[in-house]
Amino acid sequence: MPAYAGMTDRTLGDLMHRNGIQKGFFYTLLWMANAFMQTVEADRVPDRLKDSIAPWHISGSTHARAEYYSNRGNTSASIYPFEHTQWFYEFSLNADRVLSPADRMTSQIVGAISDSKYRSSTETGLILERLNFNRQKGDARIPYHLELGDHAAFFSLRTIQRTLKGGLLELQPRWNKEHQMHSLVFLTGAGAQTWTHFDPWDDYYTGASWLVDDKRYGRYNLNLVHNLREKNSRPSSGLHDRRQLTTSLAGEKELSWKSEKLILEGELAFLDGDIGNNTKNREDSSLYLQLSGRRQSPLTYRLRYEQTGKDFNPQADVIPTNRRSYEIHMGYQLIPGLYLRGRLQRFYDNFEKSTTANRTNTDLLGVNLSGPFSPFLPMFGKNLSGRLDVFVNETDKSSDKTILNTRLDLSKPLPYGWSGSLGYFANYVNDKNPSNIDSRIKELRLQGSHTLLVKDWTGTVTPGVTYRAKTGGTSHDKEISPTLSATLARRAHSVAFYSVMDDFDRRSAINLNQKRLSMAYRYTKNPHTFGAEFEQYHRDPFQGTTTAANQNTNAKKFALFWMYNFDRPARRSGALAQKNIAPSKPMIEPRAFDFADLAPGTLTEKLEKTLNQQWGQPIQLGNIQIFEAPLLESITARQRLVLSEVAGILQKSVHIIELEETGDESTLQQTFESIRTILLGRYGKTVQTFEAVTNEQPVARPTMEWEMPNGKIRFGIPKRLDGKVRIEIQYARHFPALQDPNWGFEGVS
Repeated sequence: MPAYAGMTDRTLGDLMHRNGIQKGFFYTLLWMANAFMQTVEADRVPDRLKDSIAPWHISGSTHARAEYYSNRGNTSASIYPFEHTQWFYEFSLNADRVLSPADRMTSQIVGAISDSKYRSSTETGLILERLNFNRQKGDARIPYHLELGDHAAFFSLRTIQRTLKGGLLELQPRWNKEHQMHSLVFLTGAGAQTWTHFDPWDDYYTGASWLVDDKRYGRYNLNLVHNLREKNSRPSSGLHDRRQLTTSLAGEKELSWKSEKLILEGELAFLDGDIGNNTKNREDSSLYLQLSGRRQSPLTYRLRYEQTGKDFNPQADVIPTNRRSYEIHMGYQLIPGLYLRGRLQRFYDNFEKSTTANRTNTDLLGVNLSGPFSPFLPMFGKNLSGRLDVFVNETDKSSDKTILNTRLDLSKPLPYGWSGSLGYFANYVNDKNPSNIDSRIKELRLQGSHTLLVKDWTGTVTPGVTYRAKTGGTSHDKEISPTLSATLARRAHSVAFYSVMDDFDRRSAINLNQKRLSMAYRYTKNPHTFGAEFEQYHRDPFQGTTTAANQNTNAKKFALFWMYNFDRPARRSGALAQKNIAPSKPMIEPRAFDFADLAPGTLTEKLEKTLNQQWGQPIQLGNIQIFEAPLLESITARQRLVLSEVAGILQKSVHIIELEETGDESTLQQTFESIRTILLGRYGKTVQTFEAVTNEQPVARPTMEWEMPNGKIRFGIPKRLDGKVRIEIQYARHFPALQDPNWGFEGVS
């Protein structure tokens, strides 16, 4: 028997720990990897190898980081659960070869060597996170797209929407090519985060999809997905084998009626199999219908119906179960840039009664106004823009209460180069259950921003303060939180700073004072970036120190990092491959403006008329323009468009979607998946997708990129210095490595 037999559960990281060689291995591999990348980039390779790699465009990055965490006092209240030294080394290597304008090959390897519990929630040592080979050949007799390794499996919200480790083949047979386009997709793979601990039968998928795009009759998509979770993958869990088959038929048709431009779309899905852990042999369905339209006048509307049974619970879907909903959404452009939107929604949760839950009915009425407010509030002068959202949410049965929610955000240029913003939030809960109490929350936020010019350093400074009061029953809590953030840049140097002090005056709990400070510095001299980070957290309870829970908490984090990026162009010319392979996702939404129109390198004066007509006058902050702009009409949350320019040339476009309460009980995951579905429908297959599950982010939310003619569009939830969680869509020529979470736009808080 070979010496390595029976060692499948022992990773390289385990062996490194047991033999005490992890640091030596880390430094050796780090040196070898960077030496290899620098050799390739400088073209210092043997002649035979040089001829082989000449037609390949090779790029990649490495990221070495060392962090130190310390806690004092009441460590259970610290924001850092793990102490002492944590380090990791990330690497990515990409190769791209263009054989013809319609024939392209790409490959990628992404991974890390980690001894950080913050970098990976479950694994240490060598972690292979993404392996991929991609071939697109649009000039074949039957055009095809082949992916091996990590690939995007996106059929529909009710079948599968995630990344898999396995393979995918897409064929586009030319049947009736004058009127139709056909796409056949076959996929197989496991839903695993890394290749290191890889048991495919723990969560294995096989699927097929047939898309027909007919110029006269619309687009239709038939999907089948089978999932297997074997009991042997978890022999000690006491679970049985679990199998399920999900099928769906989705479609959409663009219609015209008089002055109306309509899109009718829907999906009907069925599930047959096992759900949960040991619930066997269930059958159920899910139905979705939507009619959306736009008139030649500034009116838009959307009618939506959904029903999902209590046993419709595919392993890879993202929709809520046991719910029936009716929705009416309408929008009207009052004046250029000012949009009034209303929504009327009714939800029946647990509509299929069970012994463990009662049916709950929810009615929601909401109104949203966003854009320039100056015409209606002339006493505040010109260029006042903002957003007002008000909704009433009433539930009955097991949760009998009424919620009134008001949120107002205003922004305005101020004298002496300042811009100011005001935020107001009020939440009133009238709970009709005798055992519960009513509650009221009021919040007022004031914030100002100013450009900084210190010698040849430029940036912004943003002071602010938030006051929050909460009452209910005998409690009366108050919170005051002053904040200060700043950014500075000077050629290769950049500095970012954020500080917040929270003063809690509470009757319902102990009084508390919290302080948090974050600083980051980067020095970039291509292809190298060096940086340092510092964070400090202090927690001081007011009421005594007789117990451990009332002791102070002091926590600190120090970090040093080095990133190396390289890009070796192909030595032979070749045009980029055309996008001959269409996406499998057929759904789109009506829109008058596309984020992809804001390409880097565009003269901003060419965009001004269109943007001002669409969204009104922006707030100008140095070289940044900020618009209140609901680019995604089906997303109720606050949306802002940010343009960053230099000398009148657009450098980066940023679409910010705030994650806030809108009354429809949409979770962060559902909002994220809804936006991802829209982007997949618009831009097609992603060039790169990276998912990481860490202790800081326990739910996988991928970072995705689409390759565009003038750069890349990136979508995800970046890590921010102020800790704020929000969705960002950015369009720029260059981005940090995909696995680096610090790509958020810090210029707008």
